[in-house]
Amino acid sequence: MTNFVKGGLLAKAELDTLELTAASNPQIESTTAVTSYKRKSHEALESMASSFKTYAMDRRDEAGRGSCSSKLQQRSQNLSMMADIRSQIADVDGKRARYEGAESAEVQMLAEDRSILMEERQKLIKQLRETDI
Repeated sequence: MTNFVKGGLLAKAELDTLELTAASNPQIESTTAVTSYKRKSHEALESMASSFKTYAMDRRDEAGRGSCSSKLQQRSQNLSMMADIRSQIADVDGKRARYEGAESAEVQMLAEDRSILMEERQKLIKQLRETDI
């Protein structure tokens, strides 16, 4: 007599011997083989996920350090520009002192230059206060 398995017939050479152990042993072996494969696959996926998590955290830390470094660099540039502006204001004030008492176009131009430099200085001071670390 032939046996029906999952809607299909067994091969003609395989007859139903009505023994429970003969039918169950191949299934147990294949189940453990699949489980072992699934376990290895799961472990590999966990390892890959852990590696990716570490990589992502490293990138976040690096971006944070880059952001901090960028802020420090911007602050340094602002301070350098402020020093340049201070020296330019001192030069303008020195030139104005030479023309003191004279009402010439040169004095008016120097006064305008000084006011522009002071505005730029105020903008830089405002930027420094906003980006205070």
